[in-house]
Amino acid sequence: GRQLMENIENGLRELGCPVIFDVTHSLQLPGAGDGITTGLSNYIDPLSAAGVAAGIDGLFLEVHDDPKKAKSDGGNSLRLDSLEPLIHEMRLIKSRKEIRLMKKSAKISVEAHYRVMDECNDGVFEYQIDAAIKHQFGKYGAVPAYHSIVASGANACTLHYIENNDKLKAGDLLLTDAGCEHQMYAADITRTIPVSGSYTDEQKAVYSIVLDAQKEAINSVKPGQTFENLQNQAIESITKGLIKLGLLKGTVKSLIEGEAYKDFYMHGIGHWLGMDVHDVGTYMSDKGKSKKFEAGMILTIEPGIYISKKNKNVDKIWRGIGVRLEDDVLVTKSGCDVLSGALPKEIEDIERRMSLN
Repeated sequence: GRQLMENIENGLRELGCPVIFDVTHSLQLPGAGDGITTGLSNYIDPLSAAGVAAGIDGLFLEVHDDPKKAKSDGGNSLRLDSLEPLIHEMRLIKSRKEIRLMKKSAKISVEAHYRVMDECNDGVFEYQIDAAIKHQFGKYGAVPAYHSIVASGANACTLHYIENNDKLKAGDLLLTDAGCEHQMYAADITRTIPVSGSYTDEQKAVYSIVLDAQKEAINSVKPGQTFENLQNQAIESITKGLIKLGLLKGTVKSLIEGEAYKDFYMHGIGHWLGMDVHDVGTYMSDKGKSKKFEAGMILTIEPGIYISKKNKNVDKIWRGIGVRLEDDVLVTKSGCDVLSGALPKEIEDIERRMSLN
């Protein structure tokens, strides 16, 4: 928006057009006193000729009387306002039809994750799992909403690992972050499963901390809740869990104040979800406070723990374990609805499903 406004301003100046310009919100074009048609032809057509009107459809045009700002033509001017803030806020609240479409996207994505569980085996390559995901999406005419993350072993400790070219090994975990886009609406789901079919004791311990943090966060989703509150809640839950495992030493308060948890959990608890996987919409209110959830919003909840192989502060048995769990959550009037809830995440349920492989 800001760059577009600056481009428009520069284009007008090159054409010798007078400009009253505020790069934050609007562009004032004096000379619209003859009416909308004249105003548009005088200024928008030259802009197009100058090659600076690529994003003009994202602007709102309005003829108005503003003698304080207009410096010519008797105080009349043509104003260009960015529609982005308004549209982005509108996109945060989903209609009934949009919710139906997003439930379908989630359903297709859940099936793809079941496919991952079915094809996860020692010796299989990450790119083969990735291909299976795309194939499952394609059965419904859907496409990946983003580049799927298929991260086995220590690759799971790289947040946006997309190489997907390593071989799955017995004893490792497989973290799969994949969601489809169907009829323009996205899903975003993550599960972490054991390649061998069963979690080791260390993997179970880390997984349980993440699972508890995620369940606590989801149970807290309701109108009036905020991402800020959920993040603080997750940080406290994960920090307590890491202390219990001996991976962090100190008091919960001091470790949080010193951000010691960031060696293991370094991202946010979630994001808006909709037509884009990281959908538009601000996370702060006009008053600078965390935006409160409203019924009709859809978001992700995705805590994780990542223990790098390079982390010399922990015992070797923990290094290379990466776990993330992510679900798509609709805020309802009384609480929330987990759109991806059909996909198992309890340890016993995943191991049971893996035993069928």
